[in-house]
Amino acid sequence: MRLSIVRTDKKGVVHLSVKSAEWLMERIKTDTKAGDIARLREHVALFGHVEGSDQETKVARICPLAELAKTENGNIETRAFNGLIWLHVAGLMRKEDVEAVKENSKILPTTFAAFMGADGRSVEILVSVAKKGAKLPTTEAEMRRFCQRAYDVAVGIYDGVLAKTVERQSVNITDGFLMPVDGQPYFHPEATP
Repeated sequence: MRLSIVRTDKKGVVHLSVKSAEWLMERIKTDTKAGDIARLREHVALFGHVEGSDQETKVARICPLAELAKTENGNIETRAFNGLIWLHVAGLMRKEDVEAVKENSKILPTTFAAFMGADGRSVEILVSVAKKGAKLPTTEAEMRRFCQRAYDVAVGIYDGVLAKTVERQSVNITDGFLMPVDGQPYFHPEATP
C-alpha cells in the first residue's frame, strides 16, 4: 500500500509523490524545517479555522484512499485503491480530547492509523476496509461506490466507539487531509478490514 502526497508550489504546479504508510507515520512525528504546521496551528488558534492561512497552500495534502499517478499532461489519475477509508473527527479543543479519540479508535481492529490533524484540533483515522470474499475495486467508478458504502458503515461503527462524532464528509478517492504532525501516531499496519 502506498499513499499519495500532493503539493502545489507557488507557481501552481502540482507535485505528486507516492510513499509507504510506514514512511508517513515516521514523517508526521516532526514538523517541517520551516515550521509550517506550527504556524498553521497558530492561525487556527487565532481564527478558529485553517482557511485563509498562508500555510494552508504550503502544506502538502495526503490522499490515503488510493495510489495516484501523474499523467504526461499533468493530470492526476487513480492507479490503485488502498483499501482504506478516511474518517475526520473535528472540534477537539484540548489535547486530552485528541488523545481520547485516538485511544478509543484503537479499540476497533479495523483502525489502520489515528493521529492528530494538521490543525491540532482534529483526529484523522484511517480504517482498513475490504469487500467480503471479493477483490478490491479496480476502476475509479467501482472505487467511488465502494468507498461511499464502506464510509457509511465505518462512520456508524466509529460513532458508537469514539468520544466525539465523526464529521460527515463527501467521499472522493482523490481527497485528502493536510500533512499532520503527531509525535505519537497510532499505527497498526495489520488492521483487519
